[in-house]
Amino acid sequence: MHPQGPHLPSLLGLARRGTYIDTDEEGRTSYPRVYAAGVARGKVPGHAIVSAGDGAYVAVHLVSDLRGEPYKDHAK
Repeated sequence: MHPQGPHLPSLLGLARRGTYIDTDEEGRTSYPRVYAAGVARGKVPGHAIVSAGDGAYVAVHLVSDLRGEPYKDHAK
């Protein structure tokens, strides 16, 4: 076991791409209804603002999947 305890990706048996969690382009992992974004999927460096951008991108696809239709966020 890892000295800091088990890691969720390992517990779920998520597919990996090297050290990153493998996802499709919209952030879906190999485990149903589990998404990954930003550094976890190797899309961006460890900068918080860039990760937030990828996280928002994945969140829109997550909401679309839950609704069963495309979701558009037109916040001002």
